[in-house]
Amino acid sequence: MKRKVVQQGPATLMVSLPSKWVKANNISKGDELEVTEDGKELGISVKPHEEYQKIDIKIESGNEWYISQVIRNLYLAGFAEFIANFDDKETIKKIQDIVYFLLGFVIIEQKDYSCVIKNLSTGVEKELDNLLRKIFLLTKSVFEVAIDQLKNKDLNVQRIKDLRDNVHRFSNLYRRTITKKNIYGLIQNRAIFIILTRIMMICNNVVYAHNYLNKKKKLPSLKPSINYLKKTSNLYDIFYDIFFSKKFERLAEIHEIRHDLINNEFVSIAESMKGENVVVCHYYAEIVRLIATNGGAMVKYHFSQ
Repeated sequence: MKRKVVQQGPATLMVSLPSKWVKANNISKGDELEVTEDGKELGISVKPHEEYQKIDIKIESGNEWYISQVIRNLYLAGFAEFIANFDDKETIKKIQDIVYFLLGFVIIEQKDYSCVIKNLSTGVEKELDNLLRKIFLLTKSVFEVAIDQLKNKDLNVQRIKDLRDNVHRFSNLYRRTITKKNIYGLIQNRAIFIILTRIMMICNNVVYAHNYLNKKKKLPSLKPSINYLKKTSNLYDIFYDIFFSKKFERLAEIHEIRHDLINNEFVSIAESMKGENVVVCHYYAEIVRLIATNGGAMVKYHFSQ
């Protein structure tokens, strides 16, 4: 769709809004619209009204993963309140577990076959910088605690899970806020959304490895796994430094380390060893891959500001 630019007065340029879009969104004279700049692109959107921030949903299954996908993505999409209806009384327990991960959201009303979930948090956008650094630092703690536990052969899976859960909770809040408020613009929002999603997956893989080892009656020598996780943690530290110091020349360093850890060291472990170390290092190699794929997203995030 093309629109001609019209000059209004000595210094004001204007374009008309498409009549079909105006009618569909009930736009009237004097209404406020949201205008976002993104390089050569200019976005115009309707400022959401309160009634658009509520939604009724029907939970069609008692499957916990399905329920999580529905509720978590409504949260990330920016809805302020939703009524969940379901057929099984046990569903409420699963919803309560899911809402725990959605900071700012609480169940304000609960019945046998429905509940009302509402956002009670405000002003989060003022703390986004601190929140982002907190997420990165919590992830560093996940590595540090995991390495320490492996060294001592004293696995406390719950402690690792608690750290991971906090990374998820803060990441969900951050991603929801930038989506709802359109804080940065399309390109930057997408970039940091992707980075935080990968950070959540990084923490998941540490938990997966711990869960696997925790099922063993007796732990073998984990020296190869510990060494591999230390190098993976060092790679994360480089990623952290690049992100906050904007030293993008170090991206080549990440690429070289990734190549060595996956194509050389992991292959050597897989070919020369059996059992636990191979399985555990497989999870850690996936972390290496997740860290290394953030280069493009980091560049887009910082250079789109």
